Amino acid sequence: MVRSFLLWFLCLYVSAGAIYAAGSNGPKMYSLNKASSSYVLAKQYPRSNVRLDFNINYKKPGVIFDTVGINAAPIGSWAISISGEGVISISIYDPGHKSSKQISNGWHVLSSSYGIMKQRAGRVIIDFNNGIVSLKIGSMPADSFALETLLSGEPVYVGDFPGDDSWGIRYHIHPAMIGTVVLNSFGPITSHSPVVVVTKPIETVTETKTTPTPTPTPTPTPTPKNDNVQPTEKATPSDAPDAVNAGIKIIEDALAAGDVNKVKSLTTADARETLGKMFDKHKDQLPHLGAILATRKLITVSGSYAEFEVNEGEKTFTAIFYKIKGQWRLASI
Repeated sequence: MVRSFLLWFLCLYVSAGAIYAAGSNGPKMYSLNKASSSYVLAKQYPRSNVRLDFNINYKKPGVIFDTVGINAAPIGSWAISISGEGVISISIYDPGHKSSKQISNGWHVLSSSYGIMKQRAGRVIIDFNNGIVSLKIGSMPADSFALETLLSGEPVYVGDFPGDDSWGIRYHIHPAMIGTVVLNSFGPITSHSPVVVVTKPIETVTETKTTPTPTPTPTPTPTPKNDNVQPTEKATPSDAPDAVNAGIKIIEDALAAGDVNKVKSLTTADARETLGKMFDKHKDQLPHLGAILATRKLITVSGSYAEFEVNEGEKTFTAIFYKIKGQWRLASI
């Protein structure tokens, strides 16, 4: 039955929760289309008491953010990656400090207890907060460990560290993740906000080509343990909450009517490949899914991304939508 499968799926990969705070310039979207994709995220940032909040959709595993290439890593170098199983890992280099997450080459690697499914939207919040590093997937309990190391302050890149890909397979290179990253915020930690509605559009960042001249002194970097893909169609700015609800109501009505073709047309291209098959096979369950969607409570709107909390009895799950070509579409439920 569709209901039982979807609830089982959500129990394993639920990612409900509220987005914290978008940057003052609004969310930015980075498309990582190849292993060498690279964008400058920030050249300066706080070395402690800083939060990185982003949404991720991935097709292939790899590096999401990086501050160090093949050359010797400065103390406090850090990188964030996603494995083939959707596990997010944060790696920080400091061979001079001990921690519960230290590995033999001087890196400290914290990996998430929960995975993010391929081609499904997921949110990640990472805090470097006065000696505590924490990693949170959606609303699931955070993983954390103590480490006094200050971040290096070296420039941060989305995707591959510039020039790494040119070294070839004989070096221990970590390629960029394939998929999309939407940056919600990167800056000092302030008070938490349970719901943030961002009215500014997602800015699509253009990749900047750089050709550095690295020194061939390969240094081992950690291999962390091995959230879902945003549609490739161009996204549009976010609506006010009432307008978002009106757009989602169209999907709810199609489910309630059991109109499988309309439901599939209101599903993102990536989600259609998996959800569409279930909708076809279990048409009789669409009205029940519509009733679950009718319980929705808006959690956040950020650019073209909207997330709702939905309920079945005492169980709470997440429904995620993207606005594409002026139409809100179902990405995950």
